[in-house]
Amino acid sequence: MNYQKPGLQGLLLIVLSLGVTIVTVLIWQLLSPWIAVTLHYSSSEWLDNINYLKGLQLLTSVSMFLMPPVLLAFILKQPVALTLYFHRIKKPLLWIVVFCSMIVAQPFINWLGDWNAKLILPAWLSGLEHWMKAMEQESDQIVNRFLTVHSLKGLLFNIILIAIVPAFAEEFFFRGTVQRLFAQKMNIHLSIWITAAIFSAVHVEFYGFIPRLLLGAYLGYLLAWSGSIWIPVLAHFANNFIGVFVGYWMANHVGYDYLDHIGSTQYGWMSVAGICLFIPMVWFIYKHRNTVIL
Repeated sequence: MNYQKPGLQGLLLIVLSLGVTIVTVLIWQLLSPWIAVTLHYSSSEWLDNINYLKGLQLLTSVSMFLMPPVLLAFILKQPVALTLYFHRIKKPLLWIVVFCSMIVAQPFINWLGDWNAKLILPAWLSGLEHWMKAMEQESDQIVNRFLTVHSLKGLLFNIILIAIVPAFAEEFFFRGTVQRLFAQKMNIHLSIWITAAIFSAVHVEFYGFIPRLLLGAYLGYLLAWSGSIWIPVLAHFANNFIGVFVGYWMANHVGYDYLDHIGSTQYGWMSVAGICLFIPMVWFIYKHRNTVIL
């Protein structure tokens, strides 16, 4: 079959993502009883153990997002490095500015998330709203369990699990592949925003949809401006790393709960200050763009 058409490549990407994920999860489930016995857990205790959940999360990230773009390139007999924009960027200052832009953007992201969480659906959608809030609460509980660690070993694993692996996997999948396929059929700006919407929707966090949508768009423009996947990978890593580190710090130090709310309603001035710093950084990144994609 000729897979040169972007639509067919997109369909194949979805099939690969679902197929590899199902096989990986099945293998993990088959191995779980043996792992539980080895670690002296009952089956029920192991399935609720945070290490089981983290292992499942790691395997899911790799199988759903990291492997499919690479497999797709091999199937199409295309160079992985070229297909996924493995272009080197020899501009140290650009790397620093990109990383710092994610730091100063955090207060605004928190404010936007706080605003998004307060949105109320029409009365006729109350059933959907209750379901979404229940899903959100369950997700928040799992995230809190993931982030609550009390050792440097636990912190290091969380950095790998939540910051490093998703940064590579999701950027290869969404910006490196999905956005590229859309860009072959439509305006680059439209492809960036559609990919960002899919990126946000896939996370199934309804009350964080808007901030993640804007984050996805920013990551998309970073790829378009730089022509290198490593720039959005760095920004994605920075965003997730900040969350991991703040979670670790709050779990191990008393009196720092406010860190989780910087930029939200009571700290709104930080959001404004962050945006005032973020805009010139974005302008700097744009002015130093390559004309590879945009």
